[in-house]
Amino acid sequence: ISEQSVESTPSSRGTISPPDATVIAALVYEDPQEVDVTDGMYSFDGFAEGHYSISVKKEGYVSYEQPDFYFTEGGELPSIELVKVGKINGGSGDVSVTDLACLFEYLSTGHYSGAITDWHYIQAVADVNGDGEVDIFDCVRLKKYLAGMSVELK
Repeated sequence: ISEQSVESTPSSRGTISPPDATVIAALVYEDPQEVDVTDGMYSFDGFAEGHYSISVKKEGYVSYEQPDFYFTEGGELPSIELVKVGKINGGSGDVSVTDLACLFEYLSTGHYSGAITDWHYIQAVADVNGDGEVDIFDCVRLKKYLAGMSVELK
């Protein structure tokens, strides 16, 4: 359980990147609802205190899931930055040869030197062919993508 709280403020806001991502929140045992996102900020204004699941999605990016977030009125919401599929080195911007080098290093040595800290998220970002495995086939697809061939990163 992740409890995050700060002194009470009039509203609870968190940052989101990219700013046009979709944020869905669901109180445990309740129907999910879309959360308003404005100028890269989302809020839980009017939400009841309790355990929520938070899901953030945008096409071309790896989705973010936080299955158990405890929200209190005026509490701090997590800052969430989605990473583009294939942006293995982490950070914002377009997929580049640096990401290919990071994937190659990981596949050849087992060492990951990128900026993403969540191991499951690294796996999702690196699985560019969408088969559930991070392997040489992902490296080949990423190389083709960077060479301008018509392949899609999934």
